[in-house]
Amino acid sequence: MNYWEKLKDLEAKEIAKGIKRKLFYCENDPRMMIVCLEIESPPVTFPMHKHEHEQLGFVLQGKAKFTIGEETKIVEKNTFYKIPSNVEHGAEILGPEKGVFIDIFTPIRKDFLEGEKPFYFEEKND
Repeated sequence: MNYWEKLKDLEAKEIAKGIKRKLFYCENDPRMMIVCLEIESPPVTFPMHKHEHEQLGFVLQGKAKFTIGEETKIVEKNTFYKIPSNVEHGAEILGPEKGVFIDIFTPIRKDFLEGEKPFYFEEKND
């Protein structure tokens, strides 16, 4: 069993043009997973949506305007955020630099494991 991985070495799957997703999880434990989203060419909009999963996140690089419930805030590098289960949320990745976001989900996102592309995003064309 490999206990360590470098972020740069995780397999990246392109889920949309310029958006890559990397997953890190324990194969035998469905309670939690870490997801890295890399947005190469902001701006990109993730429309309001909700899911059963609890979500904790961290802005590793870039800037975004997040709406969680009724609150909207601009978040930048080194900012944490939390999204409770079934709370509407969305984000606009602002740019101009690449956005890198680390999310922790519980329970595990089976749809991500199956390689599904998210239903909730759309690219902003300005």
